[in-house]
Amino acid sequence: MTVTEQHPQEGCSYEVRKTETRGRAVYATQNIPSGTVVHLVTKPYVCVIRENFKKEVCAWCFKYKHGKSCSVKHPDTRVGVNFCSAECLQNWLNEDEDGELAEAWAALRSNKARKVTSS
Repeated sequence: MTVTEQHPQEGCSYEVRKTETRGRAVYATQNIPSGTVVHLVTKPYVCVIRENFKKEVCAWCFKYKHGKSCSVKHPDTRVGVNFCSAECLQNWLNEDEDGELAEAWAALRSNKARKVTSS
């Protein structure tokens, strides 16, 4: 799969660009009034928190604590994600009613998801 920069379509208020150290990010191309919806999806396709930032980035709202650890941990220690508040943890748990997201994170942490089998 090849990932390229995405330039905004006419009338779009943001663009996706590659950063030097953190992968790709979304940047505003114009002033966006508070409360404006710029993109709406029912569930994200993927979200990634780099391993070296996992303790200081909330797994729900992605708030960055600038070197300080998020104080709330997922109750399943296999999952290994942190949250900035009990409210963010509860939102995450509500979204993950069936536990599939927690299992995916646990599998990634145990490297099970990285194993390649040949048939």
